[in-house]
Amino acid sequence: MNLSVRKQPLVWRKAFLTIAILGVLIFALNAGQLFIRNSFYAISRPLSDSFSNVGRLSFASVSSSVNFASVGQENSNLKQENERLLSQVAALQSQIQQNQAERLVLQATQNDPVTLAATGVIGIDLVNQLITISKGSSDGIAVNMPVINSQKAVFGKIIAVYAHTTKVQLISAKKSVVDVKILQDNLENAPINGVLKGDGNLGVYLDLVSSDAVLTEGDVLLTSGLEGTFPKDLLIGKISAVNKNDVKAFQTASVKPFFDVKNADTVFVITSYKK
Repeated sequence: MNLSVRKQPLVWRKAFLTIAILGVLIFALNAGQLFIRNSFYAISRPLSDSFSNVGRLSFASVSSSVNFASVGQENSNLKQENERLLSQVAALQSQIQQNQAERLVLQATQNDPVTLAATGVIGIDLVNQLITISKGSSDGIAVNMPVINSQKAVFGKIIAVYAHTTKVQLISAKKSVVDVKILQDNLENAPINGVLKGDGNLGVYLDLVSSDAVLTEGDVLLTSGLEGTFPKDLLIGKISAVNKNDVKAFQTASVKPFFDVKNADTVFVITSYKK
């Protein structure tokens, strides 16, 4: 009986101690979880803020890229439209210049019945001494038609015709031969006849002139019309130097041509004339 009484307090103490230990453990676990949560939040917050900032910056960057792309496309469209308008203006100016030049030539040739076709120079071949013009067979252009500028200076003759373009052989080509006459200061003297030949390098010279003829620097050369390709009295050039040898039957002369192929924009094809 006494043994039973002594055991009961011991059991209660053990039970109380066990409950106390469990309480301490539960409190410690709760406190530890709160500490861990607070520590993790403290550590992770800067990273979270950084990611948020990066996200905002990325979105802003993408938005800016989209805006720049839109502005860039608008600028490209405006540039293309501006180039198109400039091209149209240039074409109109070219047409106006051709019309003005054509009127000048018609006035200069009003005493000579000729028909002209104004056209633009679209290509230069210095190796073969050719130019390409922007009219062809569809415009009534044909082989051997003469080509001049607004001052009636001879450029050459047509040697190849296509539907919308034409090749013109310059009088400076080595194959070019033009019958010419030399005007002198004394108009009472009969004109001197000769042949103009090309040197293949935008230059021309006078050949087959009688050694008895008197040539002077500055004498003007005109087409004689004898070969039947060029109308008479078209401008050729001026004598720049006379080459005479008493032993030879003929004399030659260097000639400065009146045509300027490098600065030519508009030329005229003589489509018909009275021979």
